[in-house]
Amino acid sequence: MDKFGIGKVFFPSLLVFCAAFVMIASSRSLPLLISAAIPAALGFGTLNPAIMTLSMRCVPFERRGVASNTLYFGMDFGYFLGPTLGGTVNAYLGYSNMYFSALVPLVLCGIFFFFGWRTLRKKLY
Repeated sequence: MDKFGIGKVFFPSLLVFCAAFVMIASSRSLPLLISAAIPAALGFGTLNPAIMTLSMRCVPFERRGVASNTLYFGMDFGYFLGPTLGGTVNAYLGYSNMYFSALVPLVLCGIFFFFGWRTLRKKLY
């Protein structure tokens, strides 16, 4: 990310992470499910630092502690809320649709990032 910039890392990471969810949703065997862990780890492992860096660069220096804690709280809250919502979706729509529905927040994140890129670009470079 330091070499190429956040913009060139964010979207490919988001696409790889979304592809992992599609692989998980469409897998019908354990080997396919386990093989989906590779793009999931790659996507999350590159997307998470990009989001954290972007968050820290978008706030004034004196507010970075608050922004960092808010980011970690949001992640923890997502880890709490995600399985709860996923279980509810699973109960009504089934296993595959549970993972396809997880693509909605990821795609929305990409859309918000895409449309806000001009404003963010000024803060990043």
